[in-house]
Amino acid sequence: MADFLTAVKTTKKVQSNIEKFESLTLDETRKRSNSMKSMKKPIVELDSEAEPSTLLTATSTKPVLKAADTTAKLLSSATPTLHQRHDSAVFIQKTYLKESSSTSLADDAREILKCQPSLDDVEAVLTYIQYGIDRQHDFNIKITSPKAAHLVRILATVTIPDLWPSLTEQEHSEADLRMRKMLLESMFSITGIEALLGYVQMLSRQSQNNEVTIATCLDFLSVLLKSSKVVTRLLKDATALYAKDVQQRLYWQSVVSLLAGSKVQSITASLPNITNRNSEWLANGASYTKWLAGNIVTATIELLPTNVLSWTMLEQLFKRGLSLGYKGIFITRIYTSLLLGQHALWTPFHRLIKSLPLHDQKTVFDCILEDLSNTYLRETQIETDDSDTVKAIAGVAGLISNLTSNNEHLLERAIDWVSIPNGNQEARGYGTKRALIVLLAQSNAILERVLERSLTSFSDKLQIQYASSAQQEHLAQTVLLAIGYLHRQSPSSLKQMPIPSLVMNAVSNRLASSIPRTRLLGMIIGVGMSQFVDEPDKTMDFKVEEMETENVKYMLGLTKIQDRVGDIAELKSFPRVQERHTRPKKSEVRELKQSRKAESPLASKIISIEEVLASSSEEDDLVPYQKPTDDHEDSDEDPTLINRHKPKAPVYVIDLIKQLQLPSTNLDVIALALKTAPVLIRRKIGFGTELSDNIHGLASALVNLQDGLSKPEHRQQRLDALIACMVAQPKEMGKYLTNTYFNGEYSLVQRSTLLTAIGLGAREIAGCSNDTAAGSGISAFPSQRLPPHLQPNPLSAANGTKQNQLATNWNPVSTFTNTATTDTIRPLALAAAETQSGPSVLQVARTTRTSSRLTKSQKKLDSAQRTKRIPRDVHDILANSIYLPLTSPLSAILVYISAHPSSSNLASLILHPTTLSLHIQTLTLLLHTLGPTGLSTPTVYFSITHETLLLLTYLSRSTLALDGIVLPTLLGLLLALVDLTVEIGVVAMERLIGAEFGGQVAELVRWVAGLEDRNDVPPPSNADENEARGMPWTVLAAGIQVRWMEIGKRFQSRMLGLRDDDF
Repeated sequence: MADFLTAVKTTKKVQSNIEKFESLTLDETRKRSNSMKSMKKPIVELDSEAEPSTLLTATSTKPVLKAADTTAKLLSSATPTLHQRHDSAVFIQKTYLKESSSTSLADDAREILKCQPSLDDVEAVLTYIQYGIDRQHDFNIKITSPKAAHLVRILATVTIPDLWPSLTEQEHSEADLRMRKMLLESMFSITGIEALLGYVQMLSRQSQNNEVTIATCLDFLSVLLKSSKVVTRLLKDATALYAKDVQQRLYWQSVVSLLAGSKVQSITASLPNITNRNSEWLANGASYTKWLAGNIVTATIELLPTNVLSWTMLEQLFKRGLSLGYKGIFITRIYTSLLLGQHALWTPFHRLIKSLPLHDQKTVFDCILEDLSNTYLRETQIETDDSDTVKAIAGVAGLISNLTSNNEHLLERAIDWVSIPNGNQEARGYGTKRALIVLLAQSNAILERVLERSLTSFSDKLQIQYASSAQQEHLAQTVLLAIGYLHRQSPSSLKQMPIPSLVMNAVSNRLASSIPRTRLLGMIIGVGMSQFVDEPDKTMDFKVEEMETENVKYMLGLTKIQDRVGDIAELKSFPRVQERHTRPKKSEVRELKQSRKAESPLASKIISIEEVLASSSEEDDLVPYQKPTDDHEDSDEDPTLINRHKPKAPVYVIDLIKQLQLPSTNLDVIALALKTAPVLIRRKIGFGTELSDNIHGLASALVNLQDGLSKPEHRQQRLDALIACMVAQPKEMGKYLTNTYFNGEYSLVQRSTLLTAIGLGAREIAGCSNDTAAGSGISAFPSQRLPPHLQPNPLSAANGTKQNQLATNWNPVSTFTNTATTDTIRPLALAAAETQSGPSVLQVARTTRTSSRLTKSQKKLDSAQRTKRIPRDVHDILANSIYLPLTSPLSAILVYISAHPSSSNLASLILHPTTLSLHIQTLTLLLHTLGPTGLSTPTVYFSITHETLLLLTYLSRSTLALDGIVLPTLLGLLLALVDLTVEIGVVAMERLIGAEFGGQVAELVRWVAGLEDRNDVPPPSNADENEARGMPWTVLAAGIQVRWMEIGKRFQSRMLGLRDDDF
């Protein structure tokens, strides 16, 4: 043993020593454990002192490998706690490339990676794996097998957490880049991705602090999947790694379930505080959907048409991608990349569409139509018919024409879209309807079908009574457009049955309605049809004032519109809606340049400075100046670091728009522009056409402002600017803001800002003050206000009381609405109190004197707060330009959601409880702003009452009405309508309780009375929440029933001839 324990330096001694070592028995090894520990020293000396050529020769022979394996087994059995590094000579020398590789090399590679290997060993193992991927030896880690799974698991749990941070540093060598590439290639497989996700999920469930490891694994996964050719490479692996069809299908099923089954997103989204900036797109549903759609587009472009198997696999992935929850984003990314790129690739796109079931094909058509409407035709109104609008309609019609070619299902969907209102078409806009009609007008037979189906729906009595005004106007526009095209192509078709009879039936049914807007639409259709069928001296003429308005003239002009089916290339260079508004006109740019040239800079003058020696007597008469205050911008010792280029406030509206659209890096410029915006907009009102020409672009810039300006003063300044836009152009901005609210892709905060601007802007248009100091809980008098250090700060994170949470959610619209509701309930409560306490002359006199004194002071305050500029047609503006556009689309959306519950994206935005409650409160505020005087006009009263009752009916039939936030606002809107009807007088009460609206109101009151007996109704709000939510819903329900019973008793007494003077 003494000879054996001596250091050896030659190959022969190594061989003889190993043979002596193999002759030892296991018992001797256990008895002489101390000698076994000393055996490691010769090996270490051998590695450090032997010559490289000798070592290579020794380790490359088979007996040495066998002896090394035997040594490892004996050491592991003798000392199980001893940590030993595995021999990596085979991987370093790459002998597996020259000879047939052993089946145990994969296990050896796994053991090497487990035992904290050096960088050379890791590189050698990764090189071995890479050679296997390149088919240079038998083992391929991408082919599913137990050994491959074990090796991938070690790479995911040991190698990547230890090695990846050093490989992602900014300074790295070529070896690091090579190792990084091999590591990514080794993990690029379904097994590798699932191993990483499983390891991250396991670490997230442990109580230990594993944030760093999780972040490292997610960063690696992000780099692994960031490419746009992931799907393409997986498709190639499916056909290259597996020869049998069954294996290929099973492999691709795992790919589809992993990438399009939201497994990646669900695991990464559960770690919002750990994902870094590089990997946050994995947890974001919209970003991940865009990534998957981009990969499908890349695979579609690169696949050959003859590769049937790969196309079948890609179609499966495309179909599964529709279930991610972001259908609009998914379809938009695919069709814009394939059709609106440098070349329009219609063949692969049609192949993808036709592979879907019929229902999914219709979904794809609706998503494309919705995106085209929002992108190019969102601002199109009946009054606008400029060259950009005509060009956009032609381009959209050309794209839809190619989309529906050779696809009867999509063509039938287009016919249904324009002829059958289901609640979604009305929100898409007038321009989309024109594009579809000009497309369908290419065939007279199809156009006749569209006209017949539209007239059938237009004359239906149920549609007349229960459809919203937006749906009815949609049908009327479709009928007028179809009549015009059919008359130009085949004039005799309008005189052939059944079109004339359908028109007469529609006109007669609508003239029998009691709703003015319904009757007006019937008269418009009758006149529009009569001017083409009858003789010039026998055309239909109703001779009413309503037919002389501008809106009626625009609608009758639809029969003369002639659009064209353009080319898809027109859309590629066409600007989006927001970009169109920001482009200044040439005349405005010329005027700005001339005005700026006129402003010549001041010439600098050199002033000589002389030192004057003053006498002491003169110095006594001088009064010293006060010490100037320190400017914190000039406090820097280095004057070169002072920023002397301070931003300037904008003077023109175009400059204001440009500054508001600057990137978020220029926050100081944007903040100054936002501060100047309300004053500048109000100063430009009535001063030229600068504001009116750029009002849409300015409103769009204000709504799409960067989220970096999140301070309360910035939010208030943006709100004030939007209110100023409303006051400047009430008709235009009323329709624009409501259209933006329903059709724009905005967050809940932006939608709340739009609703608040609409409500407060309507109040200011009507001459009411928007001073919300009293409503916000802050007194206008300093003597009644707490000191600053004692006032609660609702934005402080340290003070988390319920009072501060309510103050944070405070909204001026809610304040005004709650105040109006309280004023409505107070007389009912006083009357009930007097009934319970009995007659008291003193109490009644005191109450009367107090109420009269309050009424006089309130009248003085209201007269002092009213502004001088009130439009003459203020009631028409509030009703037709603000209230109805804000009510009808919401009713249409409720109808559409009830028929299509899977439209979760639309429901989550428009029908979110917080947004919906604010929406209803805005409608209640508009009703109170109109008041009895504004609703006294029969046309306005019928239109508003009809739309409001329809909205309340649809809401009462949905589960949204039972939400704790929505229910009080819904009851407040119904109470406001009933109370204002009582204040209007006898005629309005007869209409509300009569045949026109009596059935709907009775159904709603019956629903309100049954709320207390239901178990799924939330409990009323407590006293702490009353300030934010208003009155409890139980009080509002009681007020509605009291008012309704009062109207019923008075109407019954009137019918019986009793107390006629009191009615």
